[in-house]
Amino acid sequence: MKSIMKFQRKKPFYLSIGLASIFIISIIIISTNDFYYRKHVKYKNYNIEYKHYLKGKLFLYPGHYLYNKDLYIRANFILANRLLDEYLKTKDSTLKNEILRIIDKYQPYYNDQRINRIDYVIKNRKEVLDTVILID
Repeated sequence: MKSIMKFQRKKPFYLSIGLASIFIISIIIISTNDFYYRKHVKYKNYNIEYKHYLKGKLFLYPGHYLYNKDLYIRANFILANRLLDEYLKTKDSTLKNEILRIIDKYQPYYNDQRINRIDYVIKNRKEVLDTVILID
């Protein structure tokens, strides 16, 4: 009976300790998570969704991050690949111009030689419109 009375008196103490520990654990979980929201790259009826991290980057492992800029460029190349698929079906010149614009703007390897022929893009599609993100 006395042990029940002691527990009843200490019940608010245990309750506050429990709530404080839950609060601290949730703060730790929230601070270590990489929060993001979804952004979109659009062209006409094409819509590519990608993650945009609030910290500006996603931690992968010590010293290595995945940056928002890289994810944005990757989304543009995914869009260009889809536009190229549609171009191969329809041969629409607006699609061709948009594909070449994306390559000119976001492909650093080809800025010196400016790709202006869609034939080259079709032939070397995997190389020119590569969506793999390389990490240092």
